[in-house]
Amino acid sequence: MRIDTQWRDQTTELINRFGWKLCGVRGDETHFPFIYTLGNCASGLPELLMIGSSNEATLNSICELMRWCRRAFQERELIELPCYDYAFRAVNGNDDAKIYAWQVDAYYRFEDYSVQQILIPDNSGRFPDDPECEEPYRLVPILTGRSKLGKGPAYGLSSRDVPCENRAWPQTQLQNQRRRLSQRALRND
Repeated sequence: MRIDTQWRDQTTELINRFGWKLCGVRGDETHFPFIYTLGNCASGLPELLMIGSSNEATLNSICELMRWCRRAFQERELIELPCYDYAFRAVNGNDDAKIYAWQVDAYYRFEDYSVQQILIPDNSGRFPDDPECEEPYRLVPILTGRSKLGKGPAYGLSSRDVPCENRAWPQTQLQNQRRRLSQRALRND
């Protein structure tokens, strides 16, 4: 049990320091990489899941924006980040999304949280639910609606109704540079 205690202590330290922790899985020839947050649910926000990329800087930026706005993204909301030529899209995840984010259950030991999946567009700005979306983007599973594993309907998200009209949030030059580099890396994933 030493590993479990060590993992829990490290996770607690990261959440206390940054507000969340990123957990990722590298892909292979038959599986997409994915990355998700752990810690947002303690602030009343959904955990975020991004399938098809393991780019930490991108998901960190999206999470920073959500926390700055102090609310969950709306269903199908487009998320624009500085230094990206395209927008991401948020969708409300189902129970299958929670299976991807299994460390949230392991850490908090409860299932009363929600997950929003962040969709990545293809080079033409089309998302995986668009029949004209290019491969490999269109092959990314969209984990919304009824669970594919038969666990029931998707969980509704309880977002805070705090408006976020200003999409520009405080940034440092280092953050801008990190975002530019992550944009290049995301396109090469």
